Amino acid sequence: GITGALGFLFLWGDNKSQVALAIPTSVFGFCLLPLAYITFILLMNNRKVLGDNMLQGGKRTAMNVAMGVACIVASIGAGYAIWDRTEKHLGSGWYGVAIVAVLVVAAVVIRPKPEAEPETGKTPAPEDDPGGAEEA
Repeated sequence: GITGALGFLFLWGDNKSQVALAIPTSVFGFCLLPLAYITFILLMNNRKVLGDNMLQGGKRTAMNVAMGVACIVASIGAGYAIWDRTEKHLGSGWYGVAIVAVLVVAAVVIRPKPEAEPETGKTPAPEDDPGGAEEA
C-alpha cells in the first residue's frame, strides 16, 4: 500500500541506494526472463487460449523457432548471472545451481493439481442414429 507507493522517496533518495537497488533488481528480472519466454511459447501454442487466432503453418514454426532461440539465449545468460553472483558472494557458483534446483523441485512438487473438466450437461447423440431419434 502506502510503503510501496511512497517507498521510492526513501529508497531512491540518494545515489548510493539507487545503485544498490538497481543491480539486484536487474539481475532478478533477467533471471525470470526465460520463464516469461517459456510461458509465452506455451500460450502462443494453446488453442484454448487463442482459438482461431492461433498461428498456423510457417508463421507458427518461425515464431516457435525464434522464441526457442530467445529462450535458450536468455537461459544461458540467466545461468551465467546466477553462477557469477553466487561465486562472488558465496565463494562457489554451485550454490546458485543448488538453489535453482531446489526451487525447480519445489515448484514441481507443490504445484496445484489440475481439476477435472466440468461437465457441460450435454448428452451426445448416439453414433448409430445420426438424427438423434429412434423410430419405433
